[in-house]
Amino acid sequence: MFFKNNLIKQYLIIIFIFLFVSSCKNPTEYNLKLKRGENYTIISDENEPITGTIVVKDSIGKIRIVGSLTGGKIQGKWKEYFSNGQLKHDRNYIEDKFQGICKEYYKNGQLKWIGKYELGEKTGLHKNWYENGKAKSEIYYINGKIEGLWRQWDQKGALISGINVTEKENIFKKIFNF
Repeated sequence: MFFKNNLIKQYLIIIFIFLFVSSCKNPTEYNLKLKRGENYTIISDENEPITGTIVVKDSIGKIRIVGSLTGGKIQGKWKEYFSNGQLKHDRNYIEDKFQGICKEYYKNGQLKWIGKYELGEKTGLHKNWYENGKAKSEIYYINGKIEGLWRQWDQKGALISGINVTEKENIFKKIFNF
């Protein structure tokens, strides 16, 4: 729970900073700020939550973030780009919570991570790769908890460990270790 909330807060703070620093001209410009509470809400000068598409550009006009807000909450597809134009994050949200397939990439365009979420909870298979394209780990989640086989590889692609995680018994069963 800490990681999810912290990640969302960090993401909103990044958006907030980019909006103040960016030189983009939107059809409607706002001086935006974060309203703190249980959840973060992006609000305008008039203390109204923002609804609409957000396009954040860096100081030289390159698009860095594209996404939507509904009532000041992150909603729908959000994409973040590296300064070289490569896609960095491709995520879906429902009211500030990850939803559906989310992806992260390395600066060279190689897929770094892919996973599925249901209303902010990890579900299904989550995969990680090294920058060289070799598998790094595979972890299976049910209702936000690790359940089943968790495997890890080294940077050369050799399997280094596999653990069967059984949440019901709350134990880890090591099934191989090289």
